[in-house]
Amino acid sequence: MCRCIPDYVSGKTAETGVLQIFLDNDKVTMAFYPHILHKNQIVPLNGQNKSKQLHYLESISFGSTFDVDGTILPRGIENNGDNNIHK
Repeated sequence: MCRCIPDYVSGKTAETGVLQIFLDNDKVTMAFYPHILHKNQIVPLNGQNKSKQLHYLESISFGSTFDVDGTILPRGIENNGDNNIHK
């Protein structure tokens, strides 16, 4: 059984990512790690491409923003290094 990604998947439709959810007692944090489909592989983005995808997602997200690492934060909240700020 081939689990290949079709060759016609390219451009914006090739953008994907990994959503990681952290549960710690009453604290929930989430992070999104941008990836792209390339040559039948899911490849992590970095640098300017990562930043570009996070900025796009931020522009279409209601009340959320992303720090440089991909941690999802309520809009207006600065990440002080403690990634367990969501309740």
